[in-house]
Amino acid sequence: MNACKPTTGRMLAIFAAIAAGLMLSATPASATTLSGPTIPDTSCMQKVFGGSTVTSSNQLVCTANDIRLSAATNVSPTSCLAGAHFDLTATFTTSVTANARYDAAFFFNTSGGANARDVNGTCSVSQLYNNVAPALNLDGDSCGDLNSGTYSLTFTIPNVLCQDSNGDGFLNLPNCTSWHSNQGTACSLDSNPGDANPDTKSKCVCDDTFQVPVTVETGSIVATKDVTTGTDSSKPEPGGQFSYTISVQNTSTVQAITLDRICDDRYGTIAYAAGPACPAGTIGIIDSTTCSLSPAVVLQPGDHQNPPPANSLYACTFKASVTGSVQTVTDTVIFFGHDASNHAAQASDSAQVSISDVPPSATVVKSLVGIACADVNYHVKVTNTDSGDANITLTALDDDTFLSLTSVHDNVLSTTCGTAAAGAGTLPATIAKNGVYECDFTAHFCGGSHTNTVTGKIHDVDNPTIDVLQSSNSLTVKVNATLGP
Repeated sequence: MNACKPTTGRMLAIFAAIAAGLMLSATPASATTLSGPTIPDTSCMQKVFGGSTVTSSNQLVCTANDIRLSAATNVSPTSCLAGAHFDLTATFTTSVTANARYDAAFFFNTSGGANARDVNGTCSVSQLYNNVAPALNLDGDSCGDLNSGTYSLTFTIPNVLCQDSNGDGFLNLPNCTSWHSNQGTACSLDSNPGDANPDTKSKCVCDDTFQVPVTVETGSIVATKDVTTGTDSSKPEPGGQFSYTISVQNTSTVQAITLDRICDDRYGTIAYAAGPACPAGTIGIIDSTTCSLSPAVVLQPGDHQNPPPANSLYACTFKASVTGSVQTVTDTVIFFGHDASNHAAQASDSAQVSISDVPPSATVVKSLVGIACADVNYHVKVTNTDSGDANITLTALDDDTFLSLTSVHDNVLSTTCGTAAAGAGTLPATIAKNGVYECDFTAHFCGGSHTNTVTGKIHDVDNPTIDVLQSSNSLTVKVNATLGP
């Protein structure tokens, strides 16, 4: 024992300090063997070392590396809620690079600051019992000492802020370690952190991004969207109303999630409780829905539970219409919510519906206009009766006897079909829904009974390269020829 330090009454002080340190620990010794007590909610190292005013002469530089924390293991708990405070128990792998380092102390920033030197921050200070391995009593005071080597030190640190400062999902706990190189520097385990300050502004080392394997949990959800079971995902043109089933599951381990709004990129707002308004839908609004966020929908944690609890899932349906020509429509539902620490949670999923093609249809009617000798006048009428597409295209009119009706040839004496004459038009010609195309032609034949049929070629906008043939009724004309004298 150092002769410079009196021994009278020292042992009583040590026992008293140990008892006080035990009272400061958040976890009873019977549950976890701690390497030393922790003073919670105190000043960080810079303030302990130099007071509230920082000058060039007292500002810590922490360039030494004699005692350093390299890793944390055996953590309890293994997860925490982002933004909340909790009591952390962990074993810290500690490297000591020189013998006889007295009064080891460990500052942990528990308030969420960037480092454990912040003069305005809140830290805890953990020290070592000199009678609990691996700590030694090299200088005769109540604070534990260390020789060179690698050790495992266990502390309980109260009121740690659950924060992930580097975004990797795990707790960051900035820390600084201090020690005394002078054997004569007194140290007592009590509620005063002043004995834990370094001998000089360089006799310390800090790790501002120290990571602890405690999962920092924010709220997480997963969404599903499907065409409602038992309903069609495809309808013939011109389309119609589709039904969707949507759901959202809380996949957090411990976080509850409150839903704020349900939006759809095609139909806008499905349900709303809080936050920014949903953007307007790109093709319309919903027709009806069972979705509602009033009263509030709070999803309880459901991760790693099989089956998940019913109150971790929310499901509802909505109906919306898609009309028009042949198309496939993909729309996405987005659930927005927040957890107990007000961190945003968001999830989305998509579903597809389609409008299928309906082949075009038309009626072709031929009627007898009159007979002049052997010249027969015919009228042709094409009507758009298609149930799906708005327009059809007429590309040709042919007769089984007279062939093409769009030009004068052989027995076709005259025609307005396929020309620019009044009442007709050039081919191809567009016929609007329920519209008609009409023309006349005159054919020549002599005597007997003559039967013929007109056929129109049409296609719709969905299949412009495929013509459909539509035939008229057949018409019989009898011409009696009388020989002159």
